[in-house]
Amino acid sequence: MSTDSGVIHAHLPKFGVFYSDELSDNLKALGINDAFGGNADFKGMLADKNAASPFISQVLHETTITVTEEGTRAAAVTAEVFYGAAPIEEEHYVYLDRPFLYMIINTKTNTPLFIGTVENLPDKIN
Repeated sequence: MSTDSGVIHAHLPKFGVFYSDELSDNLKALGINDAFGGNADFKGMLADKNAASPFISQVLHETTITVTEEGTRAAAVTAEVFYGAAPIEEEHYVYLDRPFLYMIINTKTNTPLFIGTVENLPDKIN
């Protein structure tokens, strides 16, 4: 990079960072309390509207970033662990046994939020 007063040589080391946390206490501190107990109302997710509503027992979050000479890769995932969820009534199986593309899309705006590929698959998928 050049400036009026000379040249700047910047060096960035290769690095990788992984972060993992359980966020239930953080979310409760922000005022999200009903989702974690008997006041939770997730019945809209159930086929049987008379069944007891499940509630969130954990919120797990993980992020990772890797910077190398080839570029930067980053990913994040947050998962809610529900307690008391009703079983699924029908089972369907999909075997992704060759490379594929996947997307997470906001269905209200049709905006892609995350796009990725899986290219290296195990020899056998159970």
